[in-house]
Amino acid sequence: MDWKKSFPVWIAGFLLILLIALVDYITGYQVSFSIFYLIPIILVTWKTGKPGGIIYSVLSSFAWLEADLQTSPPYTHILIPYWNASMRLGIFILVAVLLSALKKSLEKERLNSRTDHLTQLSNSKFFMETLKIESQRAKRYGHRFSLAYMDIDNFKNVNDTLGHHAGDQLLQNIAATIRETIRQTDIVGRMGGDEFCILLPETDQNKARDVLQRLGEKLNELFLTEPYKITFSMGCMTYQKIPDSSDEIIQKADNLMYQVKKKGKNNIHFSLYDETE
Repeated sequence: MDWKKSFPVWIAGFLLILLIALVDYITGYQVSFSIFYLIPIILVTWKTGKPGGIIYSVLSSFAWLEADLQTSPPYTHILIPYWNASMRLGIFILVAVLLSALKKSLEKERLNSRTDHLTQLSNSKFFMETLKIESQRAKRYGHRFSLAYMDIDNFKNVNDTLGHHAGDQLLQNIAATIRETIRQTDIVGRMGGDEFCILLPETDQNKARDVLQRLGEKLNELFLTEPYKITFSMGCMTYQKIPDSSDEIIQKADNLMYQVKKKGKNNIHFSLYDETE
C-alpha cells in the first residue's frame, strides 16, 4: 500500500465518521443513521483494502456506540448497548471483507482480460490497444518508436514430436527470456501461437538494434538446450512517420519478419519507415 497516496483517504474517512456521529448525536436516538456509517467503511476499504476497512469498521462502531450512549434512554441492562455495538461491528467487518473480495475479483478479471494465460504477457487485444495509444502519442508529439514482430522457427516440430506440454513450456521460457532482456519501458505481447510483438516506445533504429540483438543472443542461448533446431525470425520497423492504423504498423513489421524467413531464418531485419515509404 502506498501510504502517501492513501493518506487523504484515511483523513476523509475519519472526518466522515466524526460528521456522521455528530449528526447522529444532534438528531437523537429516534432517527436512525446506521446506513451512513457504512460510507467511510466502503470508501476506505475500496481505496486501501481490507485492513483499512476493518480499522474503520471498529472506528464507526465506536462512534455509533458513543452517540447511542449519549442520546438513548437507559437500557434495561448495562451490557445491551455494547452487545448492539458488537453486532454492528460484525456487520461492518462483513461488508469490508466482502467488498475487498469483490474488488480483488474485479481486478483479477481485468488482469485476465489483458493477459495471455500461458505466458503472462499482454494478449493480442491489449497489445493492440497499447499500440494504438502509443502511436497516437507519437504522432501528436512527433516522436518515433520501433516495433518488432517475431516468429519461432520450427516450433511445430516441438509440438508434433514432444507434445503440447513441451511446446507450452518452451513458450513460457521464451516469454521469460524476453521479459528479462527488454527494457522496463518496452511492451511485449503474444499475438497468437508462437508469434510475439515487442513495442519499443521512443526508440530509434540504433537503440532498437541494441535491445533486439541482445535479445537474439539470449534466445539462441535458450534454444541450445532444445533437442530440435529452434531459431527465430524477427522484423523490426522503426517509425518516423506513423501509419494511420495499428494493423498497418503491425503488418509492416510482419512483412519484414517474413523476409527473414525467406532468406534462411534465424536473423533480425531492421528497416525505417518515413515519408519516403
